[in-house]
Amino acid sequence: MKSPFLLLAAATVVAACTSRQQSGEIEIILPEKDKDVEGFINAIKSIEVIDLEVDSNYIFIEDADLRVSDNYYYFVPKYMSFRNNTAHLVCYDKETGKILFSKLISGRSQAEVTEISGSFIVGDKIVLNDYGSLKMYDHTGRFCGVLGEGASRFLLPMGDGFVSDGYNDGTEYLCLLDSAFNEKELFFELPQEYMIGSLVETSTPCKYVINDNLHFLYPFTYRLHSFPDNKTYHFITSNPIPESLLSNPNNNAMMVRTECYNNGYANDLDELVENQDYISFVYVVGFYDIVCRVLISKRDNKVFCIGGGKSADESEVQPDSPNGLWASLLFNANFIYSDGKYFYMSASERAYKYWEEHKNNLDARQKNLFEKMQSCFAKSEDEGFKIFLKIEF
Repeated sequence: MKSPFLLLAAATVVAACTSRQQSGEIEIILPEKDKDVEGFINAIKSIEVIDLEVDSNYIFIEDADLRVSDNYYYFVPKYMSFRNNTAHLVCYDKETGKILFSKLISGRSQAEVTEISGSFIVGDKIVLNDYGSLKMYDHTGRFCGVLGEGASRFLLPMGDGFVSDGYNDGTEYLCLLDSAFNEKELFFELPQEYMIGSLVETSTPCKYVINDNLHFLYPFTYRLHSFPDNKTYHFITSNPIPESLLSNPNNNAMMVRTECYNNGYANDLDELVENQDYISFVYVVGFYDIVCRVLISKRDNKVFCIGGGKSADESEVQPDSPNGLWASLLFNANFIYSDGKYFYMSASERAYKYWEEHKNNLDARQKNLFEKMQSCFAKSEDEGFKIFLKIEF
């Protein structure tokens, strides 16, 4: 048995939330109420609507995972089913917004998938992890073959190889693989709270690679680990889950969730996205007693926050000023992906309606964005229709 040598959870150096990053645990205090909304808004460098062609295939992207290459947008189905025809892989050209293909991919042939446990970009192609079989497609929808067999449910490219979860004597570890998917090293044992948290599906990946570091989230403990640079962001909430609840091996994700709702513990950390300079997510306390969208500057660990109401409907965000209008859009949209530079959001007509109702308060920059959103929503009468935006902080 190879010895795990790095235990991020036991990091010993603690930095205050105003200090610069260093190895160890960095504590970030999460506010319960609005905190520096203006700073959140001022951090926006650019925001624009992604104008995609709307046809009968658009329905397949409205609740799909987004992956972005240099030249294409890929929408990956979240839910696989042999009983309907919704599991479509869809691709758009980034420059023109034209649809390039929409392909039903559920099935048991080599070129189809039974369940997608992850996806990532290689060059301009999309790779789907079909329970360890890494199936690659290009922008025409052509099946390009299988990258490697015997991979795990979780696998991502990192450096010259891959990072994955591995098992030794029934214990789950973090594992490094070479480019041929051969095991190079078993690292630290993943703790119980990670096992519980990994069962909880979120709208963004809980594991992703940025700057050749794997970042992975322990959702219930509000810890975001970075490997191998040995940093841990510990997001401090007002009513954290007791350690005894997570350390009990008899508790599953549903049991933990129920206890959180009943006792008002901080439980959901969702829509996690990160680029070179910022981390953003939504966090929830209790049964939507507190809902906040957070933006954290990685340069100085400064925290900006929008929200603080008991739900999106009851939020303290009021679109009665330019800053309030920006806040209402960001609070009511869903952050779904980051390509390392841009954050990508999906927005329903509900988010747009805030702006329509208060269009007299729009500034010049907002009027331009509003007109583009208006044009996109005019393309469809579907009540579930969503538009997509990209934002740079």
